[in-house]
Amino acid sequence: MKNQKRYGQWYTIGNPFQNPPFKKWLAEVAKNQLLICEPFCGAGHLVSWLPEINWGGYYDIHPPRDTYRPVILRNTLRDFPAFSEDGQKFEAVITNPPWFSRNQATRRGIQYIGNRNYDDLYKEALSVCLENVGWVAALVPESFINARLFLDRLATVVRFRHSIFSSEIEHPTCLALFSPKKITDVEIWDEGFFVGYLNALRHDADIMLHEQIVVKFCFNNPAGQIFLRGIDSRSGPTIRFRLSNDSDRISAARNSRHNVLVKIPDTIPPHLFQAIIENANCILEIYRLQTHDLFLAPTKSYMADGRARRRLDWETASRILRLAILKVNGNPYLG
Repeated sequence: MKNQKRYGQWYTIGNPFQNPPFKKWLAEVAKNQLLICEPFCGAGHLVSWLPEINWGGYYDIHPPRDTYRPVILRNTLRDFPAFSEDGQKFEAVITNPPWFSRNQATRRGIQYIGNRNYDDLYKEALSVCLENVGWVAALVPESFINARLFLDRLATVVRFRHSIFSSEIEHPTCLALFSPKKITDVEIWDEGFFVGYLNALRHDADIMLHEQIVVKFCFNNPAGQIFLRGIDSRSGPTIRFRLSNDSDRISAARNSRHNVLVKIPDTIPPHLFQAIIENANCILEIYRLQTHDLFLAPTKSYMADGRARRRLDWETASRILRLAILKVNGNPYLG
């Protein structure tokens, strides 16, 4: 775990390549006989899941003693290998880059080794790879889907319903596939199932929660009439709204990020609260189903059915509550 904590090196123990989008991507790379590089190789676990294709070199800043391949010592974030040892140009990358944020480095008192204007090493790694090669396949946190980065060449994102790392690490992961061509929209896959196109799904989500009234809510307010459990449990989806009670003050105080009391304006009559909550939960369920949880932030673990646990941000919670109020009482300022 030392390198995992210090350098963000998470070694893959599961095969992330048994899905149609990657097989199609790899077939295109192989057809053009492109030379492939693994610039963040670690022990070479990722490479071991792939066929003997046109590999040209394996690199890592801290190669372990026991590796599956001859790994060359190199800080590829600062000195990317544009050419192989025999002088051939690399044109494709397949990699699991380091995941390590500036915030993590600060909390742990560790020097952040990135030198670009990104908040995580995996984003720096993607930037370096995309500057140097046309084809990139990279394992990155699922939160990358909503980072709105490198979209001009991002062709496909494949989400996984299981951890591909060691049993101690359950961080939801996706496989990002880039091409040299300009991309107008991104395919989203759940392993072997095609979900839809990112821009279209985002547009549908915005339409679904379109706000037609102005109501302001106060989150983490001890006088809140509504209690929001804003995170799924390991057993299943548990994000819900309900009427608050006295014990909720204790629960909200212990975990204010996920269990919060929400105060709604006094202009909304109390006898409407239950109906508002029922409508809000119905809207939430439909939203999650139709967007495939794409726009709810994943937590660092999975539910029993293999889906990533999610968090409901306060902005989305507010939009859901506004829509519920509109459905119950078209004008929230009428008693």
